[in-house]
Amino acid sequence: MVYARGLLVLSCAVVLCKAGPITAPMLHEFEEYVESVMRCRQVPGLTITMVKNNRVLYTKGFGYAQVEDKIRATNDTKFCIGSLTKAFTSTVLAKMLSMHPRFTWDTPIQSILGSGFHLINKLRSENVNLRDLLAHKVGVPGFFNALLVGFPENVTREEFISYLEYLPAFLPFRTRFVYSNFMYTLAGFVSEKLGGRTWEELVRDNLFRPLGMDTSGFVTEVSDFDRTFALSYASRNRKPVRLNEKLLHCVDPLGPAGSIYSTANDMGRWMLFHLAAFRNTSLTPLNIDHDILAETYASQMATPFQEKDLFRPMYPIDDVSLAYALGWVTSVYRGYKRVWHSGGIVGFSSLLWLFPNQDIGIFASLTGSRDNDNQHPIRVIMSRAADMLLGETPWLDRRTACSFPAPWGNVSPSIPVSGVGQFRTFWNISRPMELYVGSYGHPAFGNISVTIENRTQLVLHYGRFGRMVLTPVTDSDFKGRYIGPLWFATQADGQILPVSVNFSLPVTGSAFKLIVPC
Repeated sequence: MVYARGLLVLSCAVVLCKAGPITAPMLHEFEEYVESVMRCRQVPGLTITMVKNNRVLYTKGFGYAQVEDKIRATNDTKFCIGSLTKAFTSTVLAKMLSMHPRFTWDTPIQSILGSGFHLINKLRSENVNLRDLLAHKVGVPGFFNALLVGFPENVTREEFISYLEYLPAFLPFRTRFVYSNFMYTLAGFVSEKLGGRTWEELVRDNLFRPLGMDTSGFVTEVSDFDRTFALSYASRNRKPVRLNEKLLHCVDPLGPAGSIYSTANDMGRWMLFHLAAFRNTSLTPLNIDHDILAETYASQMATPFQEKDLFRPMYPIDDVSLAYALGWVTSVYRGYKRVWHSGGIVGFSSLLWLFPNQDIGIFASLTGSRDNDNQHPIRVIMSRAADMLLGETPWLDRRTACSFPAPWGNVSPSIPVSGVGQFRTFWNISRPMELYVGSYGHPAFGNISVTIENRTQLVLHYGRFGRMVLTPVTDSDFKGRYIGPLWFATQADGQILPVSVNFSLPVTGSAFKLIVPC
């Protein structure tokens, strides 16, 4: 037994649940199941934590944190948790609101930042509040590709916030769920104004330190990814290929949306805190007003992530998301209330499930996986862990865990890179390459340049990491494939679809508009 700031941490434990005790053979069978999924789904490394009844029951690392050097994943290996960061942002804001009672979740942002703050129109500028930002009610999309390629290194968070007024809206204000990392960055910036320090300092001093999360931090502050870190991978020709760790800095300056790294041990402490909050027990040592924090778990915007829902009789069980809260998703799994969130960032995928009525929490994070899609392996592992802790008969076995969503749902065909060959560039249109060369600008996303390289390739340069070879389909339509550090976005196993790029050409023949998915 290892004691850490009052939390009991066991690498193996026997506890009582609905169907009886979790025994050592049950845990052994679960570990064999995890290892089987990792093999068939090509997962290099994984870490997992289970908590129940105010105790950490189980933590373990599987596989390799760093494949090349055969460094094993452990309880203390640091994994990037991506959008699980969002609950840290909403929690630290609950702390700030507890300290500043004249502000609430519904206070207009302009009342905090001043009249100089603007979004795309007057309605949003004057009325948007923290609840809107954290529940994805603003109607402004997340522009994932702009985040992936990385904003310029010299852009501060405050400067980034000034660009938000140029982001186009996708849907009317407060009408439908539209996921946005950018709005979480704005929420983090609001916490800085309330707390008088950076978001990172506020999270470190108000969450990490009081909870004893001593091995957690921010990937944007890491320059040396030493042996304590799991590294990111993508699958190419069915083998893990290490990605450039600097790509993880693409989240800067959007840290409040996804920059935290953590460990199995630390995430156990994080889950125990929130499960205690659900029980309406003391929130010390964080000293957050319980009613304010409770709003972060309450449903705010209906029907997010419907494409991931499972229903009987098509599937053996129901697994349905109900609404987005503030940094959490409310849902029902096999009839049990569940609050959860997922996270993904450059070769990492994470999940955190809380069953508040059963006082159960599960966290897992993994690297790599076939087809550059981590959602299936981590979901089947989490489901098996949940079934064990809930005392339910598992609905997945080793075979179906490797085939999920088959045999119940459709599966996109998996195509290894070796099966399609390396893409070849060619120029089969009459217009010259030089016509498309130039610099194209956007007030929010910055400049994109198009150049000719080696006299044979038209190359698009976007952000810190984005380089894309363009191949014409027509005079205006091109297909782009990433080269350089972001190669995996279009050239990993299963990721063979190119990016559609469009040039709008005037009658004179010179390019004047470039349309790239953001």
